Amino acid sequence: MVSFTDIETIIAAFLGVAVGQPYGEFPGDRIEGLLCIRDLPPEDELQLGRMVRNAKIYYANPGACYAAWNEECGPKDTLAIGDHL
Repeated sequence: MVSFTDIETIIAAFLGVAVGQPYGEFPGDRIEGLLCIRDLPPEDELQLGRMVRNAKIYYANPGACYAAWNEECGPKDTLAIGDHL
């Protein structure tokens, strides 16, 4: 369970590690069956939903994500992105 009781600011980097990164190690249905989010402010539910959606897309095919990044931004920035995931 992850509780956001009395939390005023939620940082996307935290959500990426705490909620997004496990999608690289476990099936989504297992995560969603075990993870319980409580007291998340409504304005942050959208951010959490985007984080989960993006994690599923990325971990389903990281190579395609890197290729798209390289196409848009060039390979110079690819390592910086990979280092943060």
